[in-house]
Amino acid sequence: MLLPHEKKTFFYHTIYSIIEGVLLGALALNEFVLVKSLGGSNYQISFLFQFQHVVLFFSLLFHEILRRTSNSKKLLLRVAFFTRLPLLLIAFFPSVIVPGDSGSIYPSLFLLVFLIYFLATPIIFPTINLLLKNSYSHANFGKYYSYATSINKIVMMVVTFGFGYWLDFNPVAYRYVYPILGVLGFISIALLIRIPYKSTATETLRLPLYDDLLSSLKNIKHILITNKPFRDFENGFMFYGFAWMSSAAVITIFFSKGLDLNYTSLAVY
Repeated sequence: MLLPHEKKTFFYHTIYSIIEGVLLGALALNEFVLVKSLGGSNYQISFLFQFQHVVLFFSLLFHEILRRTSNSKKLLLRVAFFTRLPLLLIAFFPSVIVPGDSGSIYPSLFLLVFLIYFLATPIIFPTINLLLKNSYSHANFGKYYSYATSINKIVMMVVTFGFGYWLDFNPVAYRYVYPILGVLGFISIALLIRIPYKSTATETLRLPLYDDLLSSLKNIKHILITNKPFRDFENGFMFYGFAWMSSAAVITIFFSKGLDLNYTSLAVY
């Protein structure tokens, strides 16, 4: 049984999950848009693929910044605005781009836009988790989080297929889709921060940022040394990550350039 504030949370969480499903569904074809429509090089594809993961190295820094922020909702809204707004620039890309044109700046501009977009990840994800954990009871969190996540993945699969099908008819359809995604990305965060939230943080002695970061690193080291189950999990996950990240970009290049698959086939994949 959901309490009134939990019903409100689930409503906004579900709307957010639907909109994010649209974003993730379209962005699932990012690397293929870069190589097939923009004529990006293999080198540029590898950069685009790594951006969304490399930014997570800044998670520790952004966690400390969030911990020092009195109004995390306001910060989240600002981050959403400045990281989603650059997607509007893609509307001004030319309708015809010559594949393999080494002088074209558009593949590089595409990379810059999405580097800025992914910079929000280490801030948005922890804040979302904080809002949800604070608003759902422990008994309801898992159940309703799984409902919203399931809806998110269904929408994502439908949008990926639809976007791929559209790109086969119009290879520059991304010029219309990505700016819309920028607006939707901001709206989704604006809706999410309407979730009821009451801070439970207590005032503590605030150390300089450098000292807090050093303390966090020492804590990480302590956990890895003393918590063997967690250390074993991290070791396995790390090696899995090495294998996946070293092959994913190669698979993209092989499907696009080796097999010359169309967008619909790539969307199904």
